Amino acid sequence: MTLIKVKSRGTDNVSGRRNLVINGDMRIAQRGTSATGITNNGSHFLVDRFKTVINSSYTSTIQQVADAPDGFIYSLKHTFTTATSSPGSGDYNVLDTNLEKQNLYSTGNGTSWAGSITLSFWVKSSITGTFAFALQSFGSSRRSNVLSYTISSANTWEKKVITTTADTTANTNGANGAGLGLRFALGSGSSYEASNATTGWQTADYFGFNGATYPAGTTNATWQITGVQFEVGDSASDFEHRSFGEELALCERYFYTTYPYGGTIGAASGSSFLGRFIDDSQSYASIQVPNVNMRAAPTRVIYNTSTGTAGSLRSDSANHSAAITGTGQKGGGWIYANNSSIGTSVSCKAHLTMDAEL
Repeated sequence: MTLIKVKSRGTDNVSGRRNLVINGDMRIAQRGTSATGITNNGSHFLVDRFKTVINSSYTSTIQQVADAPDGFIYSLKHTFTTATSSPGSGDYNVLDTNLEKQNLYSTGNGTSWAGSITLSFWVKSSITGTFAFALQSFGSSRRSNVLSYTISSANTWEKKVITTTADTTANTNGANGAGLGLRFALGSGSSYEASNATTGWQTADYFGFNGATYPAGTTNATWQITGVQFEVGDSASDFEHRSFGEELALCERYFYTTYPYGGTIGAASGSSFLGRFIDDSQSYASIQVPNVNMRAAPTRVIYNTSTGTAGSLRSDSANHSAAITGTGQKGGGWIYANNSSIGTSVSCKAHLTMDAEL
């Protein structure tokens, strides 16, 4: 009789979809590839699903750049153009991605059987030291598990692996709400710092720790990341590469735009717009919103194809104030010229973004 050895969870025999992070290779960037002057009270998505959040006098430039370790094309780069080496207690500069609760059931997070989970990623920084990372679980109270990783060589790609356990405290958010947040602390004041790393889960809003290295404390320091993978088990498997089309479709659950990929949102664009032709018996225009299976009912913005103006649509030769009817989780509804007759035998067109990010 032939015996087959079965490996434990988290080893290299795992099949199916392993990576619970969307866009971990930083390929998808629907909103653009560079943003400057991200500063106090700023919250900015550049590459899809990864958000830079700043509350302080920190100022950052963030870019999708073609600089990555072997096996990858892009990374997300932060340059800290205004540093704060002595931040106030409530200051922070954080890169995060929130994972939808219903995609995390395999981790056991929020249950008595919460098991091992492993994060792996590639990182490159102009400064070295011991940096802070945290997992956060959401519900009636914020829960945090602050961890660390060490960068040994400046300006060199290094792979990091962090293994910990999911939280046994129940997460009270709905199925399509935030389940876990992955927080890379780039700067932190004392109010968001644990006394040290690896203290386990605690009821607190922590993502840094006392004595951590924060690149946002050094003017013009840089910090880059790619290959982010979060999976069930006690070891890291090779990064799960998905096709561009599949990754884009996963991102569109959280952010959808009619602008052509690589186009500038809010710019004039005569490509890939929503449109409708008005016949010779009608004078009022409406355009149907596409059906997209989003995480939740989205926030929607209409853009004029000729001027890029928000809240406006374009007819053949004029601009019109526009509004939108109610849109549910799967889109739907209508864009219409707001109390404006646009004439007959003309076309009307508009661009649209729909945002259901966590």
